[in-house]
This record gives sequence, C-alpha cells and structure tokens, in this order.
Amino acid sequence: MTRYSIALTTLLSTTITPHFATAADPWSYLSVDIPVALSDMAVTTMTYTTYGGNSTTAAAADVKKKIILTGGCVSEKGNEYLGEYFACLELTNKAFSFEPIAPKTQFQAWTGTFAALPDMPRERNRHGSFQVNNNLCVVGGRDTADNLVAAIDCYDPTTNAWTEVGTLPEKYMTSDFASYTLGDKVYIIGGYNQGYEALSQVVVMDMSDMDTITFEEGVPIDTPRGDIFAVPVDDESTIMISGGFTHLNDFAKPLDSVEQYEIGSDSWEPVDALNEERGDKQLINLNGKIYAIGGEGKVDSGPGITVDDPLVVLAGGSIVLDTVEVLDITVDGDAEWVTKGDMPASLFRFGASGWVEEGSDDGVIFVFGGQVGFEAECECFRTTEKVMVFNPSQSKVLGQSAPSAGMANSVVVGHVVAAAAIVMMLA
Repeated sequence: MTRYSIALTTLLSTTITPHFATAADPWSYLSVDIPVALSDMAVTTMTYTTYGGNSTTAAAADVKKKIILTGGCVSEKGNEYLGEYFACLELTNKAFSFEPIAPKTQFQAWTGTFAALPDMPRERNRHGSFQVNNNLCVVGGRDTADNLVAAIDCYDPTTNAWTEVGTLPEKYMTSDFASYTLGDKVYIIGGYNQGYEALSQVVVMDMSDMDTITFEEGVPIDTPRGDIFAVPVDDESTIMISGGFTHLNDFAKPLDSVEQYEIGSDSWEPVDALNEERGDKQLINLNGKIYAIGGEGKVDSGPGITVDDPLVVLAGGSIVLDTVEVLDITVDGDAEWVTKGDMPASLFRFGASGWVEEGSDDGVIFVFGGQVGFEAECECFRTTEKVMVFNPSQSKVLGQSAPSAGMANSVVVGHVVAAAAIVMMLA
C-alpha cells in the first residue's frame, strides 16, 4: 500500500519528444543508459581509496570518484494502479557504479560507463544512501511487501563486499526521508512511518564505530514531511530540506516550504519558499547554488491552463513537473528561488547527483532514471532507464515564474506531461 489512494477521473497519455542538446541548451540525454529501467533508487557520489599490493604504502593508494546507484523499482510499469492505490511490484537489490566521462572538445558530449557492483543483501526502494569514511551505506526504505526495512547495509570498495552493520530501532524506521552526513554522523530526517504518516523526527546515527552504531534524537523539523532530500548550505554544518508531502493536509498537495538547520542549534528556521509546490523531486547543491529539479506538483490555475483544457484536470489534479528552480546562496542578503528553464521530460522518483571534474570550476548534474507521466494504456507511471545531464552554465534564469508557467510551457513544446484528478490520502 502506498500513500496514494486514487480517484482517477481523467488521465493524459505520455508523449516523449526527442531532445538533443544545442550550444545554448543546458540539458541533454547521454548516449548510455542505466543497465535497467530504474526509479525510487538512492544515488550518492562516492570518493574512496583502494590499494594495490601493500596497503601500507601511500604510493599504492588509488583515489577514485564514482556515482553509486542502489536498489529501487525495476518494474517496467513503475508504479501501476492496482484498483485502490499505486505500487511498484518489482524491486531490486542491484547496485551500479557510474563513472562520468567529460567532453574534451566543444563538439563532444558527456558520456560515461556503468559497472555492476555486488548485489546488496536485500531488495529495497525509497531508501537513503550516504558515504561514511570509505564505505557506502544504505538505510531505511521499503521491501516488496511495502514493509519498512530495518537493516543498515554497507559496501566496502576495498573488499568489494556488502555487510549488514546494524539495524534501525523500530521507532526510527522510515522511508522517503532525507539523509545527510557530517563526518561520522548521519542525519535521518523526516520521511514516512509504516502507515505513511509523515514524520518530523530527526535521528542522528553515530557511525564512528561501525561495530557499535549509536542513535539519538535530534532537533525535529517544523513540518512533518516525506519525499524529501537534504543538501548542505554554505558550509557542511548547515542542512536544508524543501517541499515534500505531509499527512497534515491529507496529502492534498505537496509543500513549498523550505527549512534550514545549523547543526548544534536548537531549531529549524524557515527560509525562502519554492516557487512551485513539489515533492519526489531532487535537491542538489552545486558550486554554491541549490537546484530543485522536477518532481510531483499540483495543477491549480495559471497562464495557458484553463478549466476547459482537455489535457489537464484542475480539481485536485497532480502533475509530473519538468521545471528547475535555483537558489543562489552565494549572494548577500535574502536569496530567492528563481526558475531556470525546463527539463527535456517531466520526471519524478528519479536519482540525481552533482559532479565537478578535478581542476574545473564548473559542474554538471546527472539525472538517472525515474518515472515519467501517467500512461493510460497501462494505468502506470513507467520507469525509464535514461540518463540526462544538466549544465547550469548554459542555462538562463527565467525569473520567478508562477507555478503553472512551467507546466503550460511543457504542454506547448511537447515535453512529457501527465495529469490526473488524484485525491491523495493515507491508504
């Protein structure tokens, strides 16, 4: 059972328009795909050290940097309608590494290589992943029976093996949460409990001793929320979360509120709200700018969308977004979110990671898999294996658009758009 209890009245089939990068286009598809169609996975950029021969010899150390994808939904139909709710019927315990390959000339495009890692000890999706020291760890999420997962599994690249290092106490088990690491401490923020009630809890895991993980309660967030992500602000001691869904409004619409917490303080503080309410999106900090990408929003009203529009149902309508917002935290004073163009396709339940090449001042954001708009034929949100790359240096700020502006633009240019009259409530 998911958090969606659906009253389907009008649904729009998905149409994908091919998208090719131009000199001024910040988005492009990579020529390589994920080995399997994948959504609701966890994605983490990992920098780690391996040793050849004598591990005590510093010269033998090899520092590597890769993007790691773990678990997720691998059903071709993604989340499909099962009469009362949407659910993914096939999860995976697969893990993949992705090594980006930067273009060497202006005539080349970003590409990369995927490699299979050893299987995780168990299947899970809607979980979190993070790096602690030289290990990649996964925590939380749900199994194929939609039960919360307690086990904490860690991958050690020096041994190329997974190990269960501990379990979450039952009262701290969660899915669809935000995770954040600072040194040996991991912050598990919000998410949903077993019955899909949004949580305000913050759990701090001390993983300095992997054999004896300790847990303590941190300062709770102001608004219980799930389907969220966390990023650092300014320095690594400040955390930001945004958007998401909450049971407090019966999941009627996602949130636009943003909260910020300085580690060691006694409260979360509200900061500038998103222009669009969105959940199931990605939040990425790249070179001092925070990007809110895609996700699930709600149709209200606005330019280009009317009550009579056959493509969109306004009453309680839910839509997969293609918009990108950016918050420049390097500017003095109160920073504000501004819209910075559209993705090639509307997308939610995807993974993303920022990437900066060594010696470069610029960076890009890779977007992996996810689910596209509703497809009436299968009554599902299909999962994709596609990989996109976003180069912010080529994008233009469009200003603080009204929430519907990006969606109206999507209808016009043929991006993936899906709308449904969806009543979102605890199921």
